Amino acid sequence: MYHEVGYKRMNDFDILVQMEDWDKIQDIYLELGYIPLGFGWSGEKEKPARFSHVGMSFISPDYKCIIGTQWGLKSPTTAYSVDIEDAWNTAVDFDFYGVPVKALSPEYNLLHLILHMGVFKCGIRDCMDVYNLLLTEEIHYERFWEIVQRSNAIDKAWFTLRLCNLCCPAFSTEQLEAYDSKKNNFLRRRLKKRLIVANDTSDFQVSYNDYFQDVEKEVIYFNLFPKFHRKLFFYFRIIRMAFFPASKIALKLNDKAHKPSVWNKFSSRIKAPYFVFSLIAQEIGWKFTILLFLKLFVDLLISLKNYFVPVESYFDYLKKKGVDPGEIEKTVKNIQ
Repeated sequence: MYHEVGYKRMNDFDILVQMEDWDKIQDIYLELGYIPLGFGWSGEKEKPARFSHVGMSFISPDYKCIIGTQWGLKSPTTAYSVDIEDAWNTAVDFDFYGVPVKALSPEYNLLHLILHMGVFKCGIRDCMDVYNLLLTEEIHYERFWEIVQRSNAIDKAWFTLRLCNLCCPAFSTEQLEAYDSKKNNFLRRRLKKRLIVANDTSDFQVSYNDYFQDVEKEVIYFNLFPKFHRKLFFYFRIIRMAFFPASKIALKLNDKAHKPSVWNKFSSRIKAPYFVFSLIAQEIGWKFTILLFLKLFVDLLISLKNYFVPVESYFDYLKKKGVDPGEIEKTVKNIQ
């Protein structure tokens, strides 16, 4: 919580809950008039998926606030392994404008920010939360180091803290060295390239993009429409984004946006599919990344039956409820 409206716009709240309470929580949202952003609305409950850490989001009736509900800090299909029971056991009391709630301990809050730092969606605005937490909360670094080790997040911590230190040296050089595993993996290669960009341009944000969310939105739209021809449109958009991203995006993914030479454009195009799939795998794991694309194709073929057995779309549902789909779409796009 920033306690200052001028610090950073925030109209998206994420609430950590116990997985077994998800059914009851959906009932509360619906009783309050909140609108589900996706399926799970047709009478049956959307059950918590074992391979996910989040439930579907809900938006307030006035479109002013989106609430995300999650029972984990990162998808269990990734390489990260967060002890969520320990996170609950170490939670601290917190006053939310007069409402007594629980908050993650400073150590787990820092882990949460590290795990959610984007590989490319990573700029000063994203780093602010990290270095301000370090400056304003008492972090027990031995405890934090244990949590990072157990969560298999050493390389992600090195990536995040190293970039945040470019904005504000809140982490000492000695503290940082402990997180330098010297490995040559995707994250560390991206960090190395990002530091080169920062040295060349004095700005590590040159590669900034939110391409994962762009792809994610297309997947969401693919799932919202039941008819084959509508799904086919979004399926080809997803395939194009995965294998043939725009030159501007390809250069950013290759950390070459500041040097758009003919050779860099060509090499970035060649490497782009690897970067896109690696980016998705950072969020859901390699196994589920491959399964996702296979599932999209299978779902596309199965949707042919919907011409013969009509299925109500999400947008049909909204219209029946007197909700303007355009208003919801505009609000979601405006989230920063």
